Amino acid sequence: MPGVPCKNYRRKPAVPQGDVRLIPLTDGLYAYVDAADYEWLSKWNWHITSGGYPARTENGRKILMHREIMQPPRGKVVDHHDGNKANNCRSNLRPCTQKENRRNSRKQRGTQSGFKGVYYREGRIFSQVRFEGRQRWLGYFPDEVSAARAYDYAAVQECGEFAGVNFPREWPPERRREVHAEYQATLKKEARRNARKARKIRTKERKKDTHKTRTKHARRRRESSSARAPHPARRKTSKSPPRTRRTQRPRTKMKRPQAGR
Repeated sequence: MPGVPCKNYRRKPAVPQGDVRLIPLTDGLYAYVDAADYEWLSKWNWHITSGGYPARTENGRKILMHREIMQPPRGKVVDHHDGNKANNCRSNLRPCTQKENRRNSRKQRGTQSGFKGVYYREGRIFSQVRFEGRQRWLGYFPDEVSAARAYDYAAVQECGEFAGVNFPREWPPERRREVHAEYQATLKKEARRNARKARKIRTKERKKDTHKTRTKHARRRRESSSARAPHPARRKTSKSPPRTRRTQRPRTKMKRPQAGR
């Protein structure tokens, strides 16, 4: 319909700036690479995969261009910073984990809203962000743009430099690092505060349990002593007088008789 923007409209990726070369692909497409990598990459014939990545085939094995350039370590993948899979300049590539790569994903097709993280519920516009298996509610908003900006801020707080935002020009690397660091510091303070509260609660419960245990043991001792049968009376026997200790007489020295008497 004329005059109504398409919800699935995506802007054309910007052309990389600097000393950049073009490597031809299939279907008249091209891949952007640095001039330093153009000579050795242009030795092979490159094509576009079903996922939109430039690649080549060698001995029946598919080799992706961005992995050939960066050579990531084992267990790592290569992320395109601007989301353009054909932009294989080194400034646009960065090794990361699979989770970090998914955080930089773009808006899915077929959604009702034209922005990532913006949804409709009963005609009202709301925004929420998903991170590490949990959802963070951001609230209702009067329009999609304000909801998209709220999503961008929350996504940068959670994901940092790997956050896929709706307005990337508003989020330079310096601002991303600053917002992400402030949010992480706030989370650490809350975690310490919650840990102190939990320790106080555990101490109170431990004291209550100790008091209950002592009371319970005392009650059991009283019950057992009252239920115990009385001892039979013993016969009184005459006590013999205490033995007196014999005292030894002091020995006297005998005088020797003197001679001549």
